[in-house]
Amino acid sequence: MSVAINKLKGIVVDQNNNFQGKSLGVIREIEFEKYLHTDKIVILTGMRRTGKSTLLRQFAQHFENYHFLNFDDERLLNFDLSDFENLILIFKQLNESKILFFDEIQNIPHWENFVRRLHDEDYKVFITGSNAKLLSSELSTHLTGRYQKIEIYPFSFREVLKYFDFNCQKFDQSTVQKSFILQKFDWYFQNGGLPEMIKYQDFEIILKTYEDIIYRDIISRFAIRDIKTLKQVSFYLFNNIATEFSYQNIKNILNIASTTTVKNFVSYLEDAYLIFELFKYDYSLKKQFINNKKCFGIDHGLQKKLSISPSLNLGRILENIVFLELKRRGKTVFFHRNKYECDFVTWENNQIKELFQVCYDFNAQNRTREIAGLVEAMETYQIEQGVILSFDQEEIIEQANRKILVVPVWQWLIEDKLTMGLEEKNNI
Repeated sequence: MSVAINKLKGIVVDQNNNFQGKSLGVIREIEFEKYLHTDKIVILTGMRRTGKSTLLRQFAQHFENYHFLNFDDERLLNFDLSDFENLILIFKQLNESKILFFDEIQNIPHWENFVRRLHDEDYKVFITGSNAKLLSSELSTHLTGRYQKIEIYPFSFREVLKYFDFNCQKFDQSTVQKSFILQKFDWYFQNGGLPEMIKYQDFEIILKTYEDIIYRDIISRFAIRDIKTLKQVSFYLFNNIATEFSYQNIKNILNIASTTTVKNFVSYLEDAYLIFELFKYDYSLKKQFINNKKCFGIDHGLQKKLSISPSLNLGRILENIVFLELKRRGKTVFFHRNKYECDFVTWENNQIKELFQVCYDFNAQNRTREIAGLVEAMETYQIEQGVILSFDQEEIIEQANRKILVVPVWQWLIEDKLTMGLEEKNNI
């Protein structure tokens, strides 16, 4: 089946009017210039309701004329590959722009063939999608070398401050400004960074978003029959953020028939951007896959909503925040564990580059353990400096000819350069 051309034109006009009237929202911290002038397809990917459509609108404001279509529209349920030709005819009738914005295009089978043809015909194409595996398989097969991908996450702390009209670039270290930042960080720590939740201050939006993703992006897309088990696996992972797990362990705890089922369900949750698996660093790729992993969630507000514990581990929330920020900054991240453990190591240019330990309250009880994990990682990877991110402490520690910076996590989150200013302030 297909969509009648008159009906399709009405949908296009209607959607374009709505899109042009859409608020620009908080301007995301994206290098717009990097993507505006490339001749490659620009793909925005991430969890549902993390602001991909709004970011499309922010890109669109840079062009005088363009075309837009959101395929996540019930009126386009019968849209198929043959309708793309009519779509281009409609676009040409409206204006001659070769700038195209397609929202949730992965809903249409074989979309990648159409987008490739547009690219070859010198159209500038921006698309969004909410499923990592679906996009990656189609992109690698048909669009290799023709696209740039931007992964979208919930608001960073900098973007939350921007929402509250605070410009991080004008932070002057004054008591008034620091008090404001600490107040907003406490709010962010409690509620997370989902854009709609921040806008409407309705915390039930978090759970509604979660249910929408479970049913629309996983159960429906992968034809899941054992819904109860899927939800149990998801619930287990969100209640064990930042702790090691194995598929076998989850199988035994939840009494699931096979580890394959567990592995598949974890994969589906990750494809929908609800969770991320973190691997223990090892020089052997095989061992990385075999070893226990850790799990982190897409949003710490969601993590808290799904928790059954009345006193959720604050350190794990802080770890989740740091993990997501490292992902936003484009880092390839692992954890280190030998005799001791280091929470995050980043990989760049074929080597371990940075080391981070996360500790909500860096105190006498945990000081030796946290330093030992960081020093072991520094010695293992021959790194001269490591960072301990705490809730609101700062210090410089010299040990074994290596330097450890203890940095307030809120400061690290708002600064362009990691740990900027700490050494400068200590040298004044």
